[in-house]
Formats: sequence, C-alpha cells, structure tokens
Amino acid sequence: MTATRGWREERVTWSRDTTGRPVPLFTGITRDERGKDVPALGVGLSETALLTAGLRDQLWENMRLTLNDAAEVRRQRPPGADR
Repeated sequence: MTATRGWREERVTWSRDTTGRPVPLFTGITRDERGKDVPALGVGLSETALLTAGLRDQLWENMRLTLNDAAEVRRQRPPGADR
C-alpha cells in the first residue's frame, strides 16, 4: 500500500482507524501560507497540521499523556477482558 502528499523529506507510518482500515500518518516538510518551509503532520489524506515549536512540545506531551492513560486503562481491566 502506498500513499504520498508530495512533501519534502516525507515519511509515512501506517496505523489503523477504529474500523480496522489502514490509515497513513505523514510527517515531512511543506510550505505555509507565506511560502516558508515548515514541519507538518497529516493523518490520512485530509488536512495538514503545521508543527510550530510550541505545538510540537504540546503534541509530544499529549502523546505521552495518552499513552500513559491507555496503560492505566489496560491495568484496570479485569483479567481476560480484551476490550
């Protein structure tokens, strides 16, 4: 399966959506509305999020918190529960 946005230094990692369909996760360099080169994030082929310095820090923190939340939810499940 291939997917591209045409960004420079584009990288793609594949994940799945909530129904099990493959979804590409893109990172790369694109241009903002002023033509400046900026790092970007895209999920699937929809909108592009430009990653400013402050936003990058907050995104990393949110990812860390979400992974910790998911680990806590798994720990709270009764033995044998798969959801």
